[in-house]
Amino acid sequence: MLVGDNRQGKCVLFMYLGLKAAYKPSISVKEARKILGKDSVGLSDNQMIEIIDTLTLMAKQYLQRSSSKKELGV
Repeated sequence: MLVGDNRQGKCVLFMYLGLKAAYKPSISVKEARKILGKDSVGLSDNQMIEIIDTLTLMAKQYLQRSSSKKELGV
């Protein structure tokens, strides 16, 4: 459940993951554009931030599930 989304202040609050209130992106928009190359040409900075946030969230959820499975011996 996304509680607050303030892109200008770069503060994103997530209730259900227990992430820090002041969220700092894993990589910068510039770095993400480098990785995406030509695929990033038509995307705004806000869209790039959304991609970074989404991929970061997906990675954290995956790691949480992965570590939970190890604890359960699955």
